[in-house]
Amino acid sequence: MQTVLITGVAGFIGSNLAELLLRRGIEVFGIDNFDDYYPAVIKQSNLNPLNAFKQFYFFKADIRNYSVWMKQMPASVDCVIHLAAKAGVRYSIMFPQGYEDTNVNGTLKAFELAKVLNARQFIFCSSSSVYGNNPDTPWDESALLFPDNPYAKTKVLSENLLYRQSVESDINIMVLRLFSVYGPRMRPDLMMNRIFESMASGASIPVFGDGNSQRDYTYIDDIVNGIYNSMRYDKAKFEIINLGNSYPVALLDVIKIFEDKLGQKAKLDFLPVVNGESLCTFASIEKAGKLLNYFPKTLIEQGISKYIEYRFTKH
Repeated sequence: MQTVLITGVAGFIGSNLAELLLRRGIEVFGIDNFDDYYPAVIKQSNLNPLNAFKQFYFFKADIRNYSVWMKQMPASVDCVIHLAAKAGVRYSIMFPQGYEDTNVNGTLKAFELAKVLNARQFIFCSSSSVYGNNPDTPWDESALLFPDNPYAKTKVLSENLLYRQSVESDINIMVLRLFSVYGPRMRPDLMMNRIFESMASGASIPVFGDGNSQRDYTYIDDIVNGIYNSMRYDKAKFEIINLGNSYPVALLDVIKIFEDKLGQKAKLDFLPVVNGESLCTFASIEKAGKLLNYFPKTLIEQGISKYIEYRFTKH
């Protein structure tokens, strides 16, 4: 049986990824420190479906203190997938303290653990935010990086750290730059969740700027399938690959889709632009298609419908 360690397993992407792997017969060890960025009850809810699998093992701990709990791990794992991070582009701009230690030092500790566990592969989930406001879209993996907020800067630092590690280690390293992931178990601060919550309660939706900023929204099922495919890639010691949808959508258009699906008009509260956020994110996914057989299938209208259905089913 293949064995995988996932850091940040109780989060949005981590829990969805773990469930996919468990359903495919993979043994999953998960770690999460229940960071207080959002309520712990949400993370506990994310773990509930995973606890139904006998081959799932969870540690509530910090990756930076792995020596405390690693004795309960097997002697080796096939792959370490590092998702744990202090999240939030906008939050990092307002409250930058702690991002570098948690994200950069956390990545180093996760890689150290991968070496201790004799992993053959290390997958690091980076972010589209590393491209900043590079106007030359769509962004391929060789595009210039303009990380203009603390969160993005920690992702670039982590990528560079891992590249240096790849020169000295036998572990294959894959860096995946994820683009605006959405879907079931989405973090409460993410825009689509805010839209749904605001419309459900009759409150106004906060719109920063004129609403024409665009994001390459990518449905969670497409993302976790891309990560799963990356686990089987072994053709290079170090690789960087975008996982996106390659189809930017303006915020006002996203709100319009929610209006159509929910059958009601949204109230909008236009606010000043937040400096440090990208005006448009747009992934080139040609490399992902060639190397990982990654071809996202979920159109934005379909994805939002699935998310709305999940919210009504959950509540």
